Amino acid sequence: MKRALTVALSLAFIGGLMGAPGAAWCKPGWCPNAGTAVERLICSDQDLSALDVRMTKLYWQVKRANPSSANVVTAQQRNWLKTRDACGARSGCLVRRYRERIQELEAASRGSSSAVSESTWKAAYKARQDEYYDVPDSYQEFKRGVKICRGLFGKSASVPCLADCSVRIAFRDAYNMDHPERAMPVESRVQAELAGKVCPRK
Repeated sequence: MKRALTVALSLAFIGGLMGAPGAAWCKPGWCPNAGTAVERLICSDQDLSALDVRMTKLYWQVKRANPSSANVVTAQQRNWLKTRDACGARSGCLVRRYRERIQELEAASRGSSSAVSESTWKAAYKARQDEYYDVPDSYQEFKRGVKICRGLFGKSASVPCLADCSVRIAFRDAYNMDHPERAMPVESRVQAELAGKVCPRK
């Protein structure tokens, strides 16, 4: 798994730098081996291809600049790939996931991997307001949920993971209030729902 991820990202980085002679746009280097519907969609879309190339360059910059935390950065990337693939063929969802990861990596390049800007979190909150029916009532509540989720999933949790987790906590809290007779522990339930899917196993 580790070797496959390294090879895929290496190819993407090289392809992003070199490009293909005469190509209409710069596609990720792994496109000739695209095997899933999501990968084929990315390779067929100019905007998504550009986002992938940009994200991959940032990933390698951050990893090389922070060798002591390289394992954490790699784990974050693996977990982010799960959140990206969960979008399926929804190109709008894929664009949001790529922009979130790019903003996360840009923050990491400026300092610690946890130094995600407020604008990144606000964009993540806004994206989920557009995407989901049940979201935290306020940005402050959303950020409180993010803090809880970081405790559940640890340092390798990506922005999409923490944002989706915060939304899920708000939903479970609302459900417990509406159905007290069927109330369930919120945090452990959300952790079980997301671990190994869009979030890492802690």
